[in-house]
Amino acid sequence: MNIKKSILPRIALPFVASALFLGATSAYAENRSFSFFSFANGSNFSFPGLFFDGQTKGELKITRTSPNDFPPSPSEFTIQKLSFDFENAPDFTASGFQYQPQTNSYTTKINNLWVFRSVVVEVTNIDPSYHSFQYKISVPTSETFVGPDLPGPFSNDVILLDGQAELVDTTPFKVVDTASVKINGKRLSIKLNGNLSSNNNPNDGMIGEGIEINMLWQGRGEKLAYIPVPTDLNIKPIAFNLETISVGNGNSEYLYSVSYEENGGTFETPRQPLQPLLDDTFISF
Repeated sequence: MNIKKSILPRIALPFVASALFLGATSAYAENRSFSFFSFANGSNFSFPGLFFDGQTKGELKITRTSPNDFPPSPSEFTIQKLSFDFENAPDFTASGFQYQPQTNSYTTKINNLWVFRSVVVEVTNIDPSYHSFQYKISVPTSETFVGPDLPGPFSNDVILLDGQAELVDTTPFKVVDTASVKINGKRLSIKLNGNLSSNNNPNDGMIGEGIEINMLWQGRGEKLAYIPVPTDLNIKPIAFNLETISVGNGNSEYLYSVSYEENGGTFETPRQPLQPLLDDTFISF
């Protein structure tokens, strides 16, 4: 936490980066976890114990790459694991995905899954804000069933199921900085999440996405709040900054900003008054 004091009313001081911030050029990888649900579109294929229609849920784990990676990564992220939990078919987990630049997709091949020698899992159209993705599970034309008495090979790829999945961010809160002040005589504790995140549950606090902070205000409870990301590129929040502003008659206000890393440099979000953020987050009913 950086706390500054100023005797100038309502005037933000220019940002002075520390030597540590100016020297921050190391690469980093951000691990993200999601749960998802989807209504799969099954094919005409049927086999006892394999019914793919209906609700499908699972987990997706990815690692966002860094612009400082060497050798450079061909894609924005890598898929570490994709798990499917079916209502009427055995579950499975896929890994070993490879990025396909020609189709901007991620594919992997799983041997001896269900009654097949192999299946191909393809992931496409992952939303840049991680709200959704599309998937397809198919049997290659050159492969056959595992069982010797079952028909094959196929004349065309058989799509077993495909669909679009809605993502819910389950990445653990990673505390990278903290701050603590008194507001209206009550202690306010703030934690900064090193991972960008989102919230769609009004009971947890502000509805939004971006730079996430957790605020515990004595007598008011614990809530999540969000600061808009100032760029479309991948950033890494690193510090929560508070500045005390004298407004006369012995009164003070707080301004806040967040320092973040982007492409090896360190930047800061615009300074904003803290009180409106508290008002929006801790709404009185």
